[in-house]
Order: sequence, then structure tokens, then C-alpha cells
Amino acid sequence: MEHESGKTIILIRELAKVLFSGIEFNVEPRLGLKGVCDFLMSKSEEQYVLRAPVIVIVEAKKGEIEVGMGQCTAEMIAAQKFFSFPNSIWETK
Repeated sequence: MEHESGKTIILIRELAKVLFSGIEFNVEPRLGLKGVCDFLMSKSEEQYVLRAPVIVIVEAKKGEIEVGMGQCTAEMIAAQKFFSFPNSIWETK
């Protein structure tokens, strides 16, 4: 019997090829969905192009999970909106 954590790791390996750190992810600035993400994982073949689907990873300090919940929620919504854009490609800088 497989554990759920094992299934999650396999799914992430299938989806993500590139790890981006500290890039701007300004998906919809007028809604406040802008800023620098801690980490994004993407299926992009190149390090300079972000393609959907993306996985967002928010770093939280030990004992401060609640503080990072707003950022985590905003990044999940931004990732969902990014995925819904036609062609869903973003050139990183």
C-alpha cells in the first residue's frame, strides 16, 4: 500500500522540472497578486521561461505558520489564475 506522501512526491516529480527562487510573479497586480515568490516549480524546459502548471512553495519560519497563510493563499490564487491564462508562459528576468 502506498502512502499519500509518496504519491505527492511522485506527482511533484512528474509536474516539475525547474525550481525558480525569488522571481517576480505579477499575475494580476490590480488584484494585489504581485510580488516575489519564495519558490515556484514548473514544467518548463528552460530556466528562463515559466510555464503552467506551476507549484508554489511558501517558506515559513518554525512556529509562524499563521503569518505565512496570507502569502500562501495569494500565491495559490495567482498560480490558479496563471494556469487559466491562454498559453500560460512567463519569461523570467
